Amino acid sequence: MNPSNGVVATRRPSPIAHARAVVRGIGALTQIARAVLVCLLLGVLAPVIVLTVLVPAGVVVLALAAGAWVGTAQ
Repeated sequence: MNPSNGVVATRRPSPIAHARAVVRGIGALTQIARAVLVCLLLGVLAPVIVLTVLVPAGVVVLALAAGAWVGTAQ
């Protein structure tokens, strides 16, 4: 503070410090965007995986179990 006029002097951040802060902000936004994309991909891929892998596998297991059950009944 300048005692003669009571004005408080504020220091401007250096351009390098400002650039670093901008890069950190961009990095944070990139991480958020990456997390959103991963969530969207999982939301799309999970049903696809379930329908293409787990449901046919379940059908095969049920068919084998039914065949074994019919085989024991005879």
